[in-house]
Amino acid sequence: MKDYIDYFLHDDGTIDGHKTSDFNIDRVRQGNSMISLYEDYGDEKYKLGVETLVHQMEGQPRTNSGGFWHKKNVSLSNVARRTIYGSTVFSALRHGF
Repeated sequence: MKDYIDYFLHDDGTIDGHKTSDFNIDRVRQGNSMISLYEDYGDEKYKLGVETLVHQMEGQPRTNSGGFWHKKNVSLSNVARRTIYGSTVFSALRHGF
């Protein structure tokens, strides 16, 4: 897992290919691994990576009922179960981070 995250996470917390303004929730799921790596290794880059994703989630578009959109500018029919699962788990974990 460490090698996988280290491949695209830079020391300053930037994530290759990640564009917060796209609000693509697929990228947020990696935050769970970053939390674990920060707890195990204490390397600040993992914390910075999590903060990058938290910043995205703070602005993530929501449905009228409060669910997260999968990404910016999609129709309601594209809000998938994986979106709800992936973002909810990360959102819950980040509160204890």
